[in-house]
Amino acid sequence: LFGNYRNVAASLGQLHYTTNGYRPNNDFDQNIYNAFIQYDLSNTTSAQLEWRRRDIEGGDVDQRFGETNFDPLLRQALDDESARLGFRHAFTPRHTLIGSVIYNRQDKHTRPSSLSLSLPNSYTTDSALTGTFFEPTWVGCAAG
Repeated sequence: LFGNYRNVAASLGQLHYTTNGYRPNNDFDQNIYNAFIQYDLSNTTSAQLEWRRRDIEGGDVDQRFGETNFDPLLRQALDDESARLGFRHAFTPRHTLIGSVIYNRQDKHTRPSSLSLSLPNSYTTDSALTGTFFEPTWVGCAAG
């Protein structure tokens, strides 16, 4: 779903994929969601906001040599969410400043089989990234 109205553009998206796989414990379930909006403050300045979420659950989906080379009890899950704020300002047609701030959070959970000697594994990762882009007229390259 998307649309434009005057100086605003927006979109919403969703993907769902599920399968039982071709062998026991080869199931896979994935949902991806996305929302995006861009607003032109003027002819030279615009801002963007984007949000994404990905949820994955499944069994032992790794491909290994041999029909019986899989863990029948392994369960895995991933929750991934990110947000991005971006902006662009053109000082002149040849001088443009672009900036972006990105936040990402991941939760990963793995429950090994009862046959495994390893313990359940869960972790959360938070990260942030910023960047700018400026293209001067006196240099024939761009830096970021």
